[in-house]
Amino acid sequence: MKKIFLSQLLAGTVSVVLVLAGLPGCQSAGDKAREESLETVIENSSGEKTEVDINGQNVTIEGDNYKTELNTAGNQWPEGIPEDVPEFTFGEIHGTTATETDEVYGWGIHFADVPKDAVEKYSAALKEKGFKTVKVIMDEGGTVTGEKGKITVSLISGDDMTHLSIQVTK
Repeated sequence: MKKIFLSQLLAGTVSVVLVLAGLPGCQSAGDKAREESLETVIENSSGEKTEVDINGQNVTIEGDNYKTELNTAGNQWPEGIPEDVPEFTFGEIHGTTATETDEVYGWGIHFADVPKDAVEKYSAALKEKGFKTVKVIMDEGGTVTGEKGKITVSLISGDDMTHLSIQVTK
């Protein structure tokens, strides 16, 4: 459970820091300072030694027991997601993360232009694939979580933000 939390913490922390930092589209002298700043933030949050490599829109974060790759310009469904997980096709992909720890594989996908009924539709798609689901519908979106064997899928959708998280326990 700690490893799952660590991967979620890393992905969330890095996503927020990258948005705030406004990564440039190419390698710059400022990238080294950003790498060191991110390393400090993550090390302080996780308590683990961390290496960060920024290469344009791609960021790799590695520690002793994990590796996370972020692509802030990623616009395709990530490779490696189990076929049991239905592809979310209700918006445009605007960035992806892939994480591996000793105990879990994980993916995060950020979407834009997602319709309000996407949570209902994705919940139905998960059920068709055999997932047990729990959903909460609100005025401007909602959430759905699906579980099937070692796979957990969580979708959070609101006015301007939709994020899909997929975790597979090893």
